Amino acid sequence: MTNTAAPPVNFDMGRVISAGFGVLVRRPLPILLLALALGYLPAVAVGWATGHLAGPAPQPGVAPDLGATFQRLGIIECIAFVAAGFSWILHGGVAVVATADAAGRSAEIGDQLTRLLTRSPLIFVTGIVATLAIFLGTLLLIVPGVLLSLAWIVCPAVAAVEGKGFMDIFRRSAELTRGNRGALFGIALLFGIASIVLSFVLRLAVGVPMLATGALPPLLTYVLQPALSAALAAIIASIYAAAYLELRGVKEGFVAGGVASVFD
Repeated sequence: MTNTAAPPVNFDMGRVISAGFGVLVRRPLPILLLALALGYLPAVAVGWATGHLAGPAPQPGVAPDLGATFQRLGIIECIAFVAAGFSWILHGGVAVVATADAAGRSAEIGDQLTRLLTRSPLIFVTGIVATLAIFLGTLLLIVPGVLLSLAWIVCPAVAAVEGKGFMDIFRRSAELTRGNRGALFGIALLFGIASIVLSFVLRLAVGVPMLATGALPPLLTYVLQPALSAALAAIIASIYAAAYLELRGVKEGFVAGGVASVFD
């Protein structure tokens, strides 16, 4: 979308995925550095925290202690909420890179990412709040959680690129995604399935069943799984950044040159 002479008329999944991989190929260094700092390192921390703070996993054939089980699940969810905050900052940073690339302002990527630091606390908190709301919506009837996640899928890009306030981040994302959430669901589903399959293949490669309980090999917990998570995070963040730009093109008629105004 970002290199066309005219704005897109309709949201196109294929074009968005292609554009996402395109920005990753053109700007690998900043995106991979963001994935390292905000994808790999948090995944390592999550692996450690899950193993050391959440307590032992229930063992097959042993009657579970319901109190300990709920406590473990609560700790795991809290860890996941914190990790989601870092993930939102990653997605926001990649959106900044993609927007600068689309605007022909790649020389400003470093400066824009530095400015992102001032927005990071808000993005972090917003990510935690949104993830908690989606989690509660999923617990209720599943569908509300899915609808919220699709409506808010470009919240990190809105927060990072447009500098909106807390409530306006959600409103703006819902406005941009309205009418195109089916296609966004297709993208999320595609990469969700790919993530599960790749995780399954990785575990099989190191001899660990997908549903294995108990302590996992340190190589898997602290190196291989975090590396896979970071790589997938870089890809999906690039695609969601491309989706954000595509949605602005469809809704507002933005083209490559017009995106430059966000940096002025």
